[in-house]
Amino acid sequence: MNIISRKEGLSYEGIGPKRVLERLFLSIDDSMKDAEKDNIKIGAIGIGVPGPLDAHTGVVKHPPKFKGWKDVPLGKIIHQRYKLPVWIENDANVGALAEKWHGGGKDLKNFVYVLVNEGIGAGVVIDDELYQGAYDYVGEIGHTLFYNHGKFRYLEDISGVDLLIKQVRSRGLNIENIKDISNLLQTNDGVVSSIVKQIATWIGAAVINTIHIIGPQTVFVGGKMALLGNALIQPIREIVSMYLFGDQKVDVRLSEISENAVAVGAAIYATTKWLEKKGTKRVTY
Repeated sequence: MNIISRKEGLSYEGIGPKRVLERLFLSIDDSMKDAEKDNIKIGAIGIGVPGPLDAHTGVVKHPPKFKGWKDVPLGKIIHQRYKLPVWIENDANVGALAEKWHGGGKDLKNFVYVLVNEGIGAGVVIDDELYQGAYDYVGEIGHTLFYNHGKFRYLEDISGVDLLIKQVRSRGLNIENIKDISNLLQTNDGVVSSIVKQIATWIGAAVINTIHIIGPQTVFVGGKMALLGNALIQPIREIVSMYLFGDQKVDVRLSEISENAVAVGAAIYATTKWLEKKGTKRVTY
């Protein structure tokens, strides 16, 4: 599971399925060319993608914040183009695998990896194994219900990178992305700090609920929003500390591999599946 090479592709933000696929093809093509130069044979392709999805058939169903995607047979599309085994999996799940192999989860048997992007999800590792449940819908904490302004709302409706950017812009601040917000926090901007704290508090409430259900040793917080550092993690820790039940001692900290977690985890997932297939002679597609 060593990382031989890595390359950053084009952004997928704000574009539909067709253009996302075009950019994905470019990324895979580049990786193929690099491998060919180094005489490396590619055995499989892994992709991390927001859920819901069917990991067994390779179909991306209808991610709420992945616009225009509905029942896209992503695994089949990639397989037909590259003639290689393809495995797709939920982005938070593969993020947890990256944390297990290359991050702070190396020596932990039980932990939760929370991925905070536009959508919010969690990968769960129990007894050193990724827990996927009966329908591969484990860890969808973005769909935790909150009673807010007189009605039930999902966490993703009141939190996430897109909501944070929208709220900051509504205060008249000219920002484009999460990095701009991080820069404003460094100037001790009180307005931005209060917005981040509120959103982090909602996330913290979902985290403490997850802790009480799963019982992990550690919760890692990763994804784009991890760039906010202490401004994000401190309110989450405060909520956990305030409401933690019994004598549990749960470490809540930022992931150290946030930027590349999904890509690295997807590669690990595909490698694992490829080895299983090689051992059992199963055919995926």
